[in-house]
Amino acid sequence: MYLVFTASKDTYITNKIISTSARATDANLGGASTMDLFKLYDETNISGETKPIELSRALIKFNLQDISASLKSKTSFDDSSFKCTLKLHDVQGNQIAPANFTLAIFPLSQSFDEGIGKDVST
Repeated sequence: MYLVFTASKDTYITNKIISTSARATDANLGGASTMDLFKLYDETNISGETKPIELSRALIKFNLQDISASLKSKTSFDDSSFKCTLKLHDVQGNQIAPANFTLAIFPLSQSFDEGIGKDVST
């Protein structure tokens, strides 16, 4: 059996350096058409930091009640053969995408707003 469930909301948050003196520490880019996932090491200079790291985190919400109700009569979540896969797609622009990486997925303890940001440069 193969079922597809789409997210009910998504965004990404970041601390991207946007100038030599500022980070976008409050950037919530729910208005963006993509979720940019990255961990950048010493890529952009910022005053006061010798080896800056820039991070982003994707936040994705699924309606778990709908998913559970849809699957309840079809499978058991306790069955050893039960498997869920989160499939994300690379919408590569003009940058080289990494080929070997691991994403860690964690449940959130509270809801989030999608935000209205479109990009981290404005």
